[in-house]
Amino acid sequence: MSIVQLPSTRSYWNLNLNHRLVSEVMSCNRWEDIKRFLHFNSNIYMIPSGNPGNDKLYKIRPLLNKLRERLLKVPKEEYLAIDEQIIPTKARSSLKQYNPKKPP
Repeated sequence: MSIVQLPSTRSYWNLNLNHRLVSEVMSCNRWEDIKRFLHFNSNIYMIPSGNPGNDKLYKIRPLLNKLRERLLKVPKEEYLAIDEQIIPTKARSSLKQYNPKKPP
């Protein structure tokens, strides 16, 4: 779904636009059930946006914490090389960071 982008998720099961790689794996109803019931954090304690203490990644924070915890357990090599690649995008995200030194 991230490679072939259609206007809505239901379009992947549309008979005219049928994408076999998606529609043969699971039904549209099953996909929507998984999306609806998959939660990593309770919405009860979520602080609404605009209020102090709001976490934009609140809903997936437990997953991120667990992933970070596991990645910190990976043994480190003696020599580490960190390469950061800046990829141009026109996507709109409030998580992006302004970098005045990025290459044109």
